[in-house]
Amino acid sequence: MHSGSKKSAVYLLYSNITRYFLLSFLSCIKHCVVIVNAAVLVYKCLYQAALTYLAQLCSSVSESASRGHLRSAARGDLAVARSRTTRYGQRCFAVSGPTLWNSLPLTIHDPSLTLTQFCARLKMCYSAGHTKH
Repeated sequence: MHSGSKKSAVYLLYSNITRYFLLSFLSCIKHCVVIVNAAVLVYKCLYQAALTYLAQLCSSVSESASRGHLRSAARGDLAVARSRTTRYGQRCFAVSGPTLWNSLPLTIHDPSLTLTQFCARLKMCYSAGHTKH
């Protein structure tokens, strides 16, 4: 009877470890999907394929007269709105969208890319772990 309880304890240990890794893996996939969807929404905002109120939240640094001379303007970065709260302010699209866009590699910022090409490069880049997140 002692060996039976030992086997069930080992099974319980492995099932808990498997459950932990499965939940971690699913959490990682969920995070990737959220990042890709947000980046696609920013792309659509920049190329007038999104709703107007969302597109207004994604303005280029080069559009500002006081910031047009910065390196971020030459790179095609977006202006990140200031947030007053640290808990919820970073999660709103006005902050998280431009922050995500600015963290992407310059090869994805190419304005000549179609939406399909952008999605393919984004998924390839994010799955390879090239982003700063």
